[in-house]
Amino acid sequence: MKKVMIIEDCKGLQFWYRMSLRDEVNLVQAHTLAEATRLFEEHDGKFDIITFDWKLDSDESPFPEFTFKLIEDIRAIYGWIMVWASSDPKMRQDQFDLWCNYIIEEKNLLPKKVLEIIEELKLQELAWNA
Repeated sequence: MKKVMIIEDCKGLQFWYRMSLRDEVNLVQAHTLAEATRLFEEHDGKFDIITFDWKLDSDESPFPEFTFKLIEDIRAIYGWIMVWASSDPKMRQDQFDLWCNYIIEEKNLLPKKVLEIIEELKLQELAWNA
């Protein structure tokens, strides 16, 4: 089973992701930048897919946290698949050009995209093992 980390501050979306993917992946969810960093380290960075929201609201701060630095740090050591979720078209393209393998326009489509990527990975693994 593939391991996926989803970094998203919206609890409603995180619930949707958990319900949609619960039988399909080993899901790790982070709601804050600190939690994402901690979970990445706890799992030794061993994820098949990481998805990011670019701006996270924080309970600890009145200001939003931006995931750019975390993405840059992870990308420096993480050679696998990263998905960028944003409703801002310019932000999506900028981050796709810089960091990410996939982008999605509507966050509610994230589970579908994750499952599509997993199918692609399975096909690649079959081809490598043939």
